[in-house]
Amino acid sequence: MENKICCLFGHRDCFALEESFLADALESQIAKGVHTFYVGNHGYFDAQARKVLRNLQKQYPHIQYAVVLAYLPEKQEAYDDHADTIYPEGLESVPRRFAITKRNQWMIRQADVCICYINRTWGGAYTSVISGKKKGLEIINLGTATI
Repeated sequence: MENKICCLFGHRDCFALEESFLADALESQIAKGVHTFYVGNHGYFDAQARKVLRNLQKQYPHIQYAVVLAYLPEKQEAYDDHADTIYPEGLESVPRRFAITKRNQWMIRQADVCICYINRTWGGAYTSVISGKKKGLEIINLGTATI
């Protein structure tokens, strides 16, 4: 079975998303052959996604996830888990204010499916998901916005 890749995007302030809802969506994709997940490290959605993935990895040891960095930390920062990190090639030359957008574009290029939490039709998460839709990714929005 081919290993499919899922990227995850969501608003920085998505406090209404229940972990069980996200876990169900992720488990559904695992059942469809998704074994690799890419998530960022900015905001509440990313932290929640990493927590759920860390818990699911105990039940599904064959899955893996990586935190995809938009830029190298300026000082030593501790992450709340031991997931692999990826720093996509080429981001070192991108100005910091564009780094998250460029990182998200890299994630879209790698992925087969996108799980997101989008409630508004503006902002970086929304723009990234629309880019994924144009690429032909399957989009699973756990939020309220029409994608």
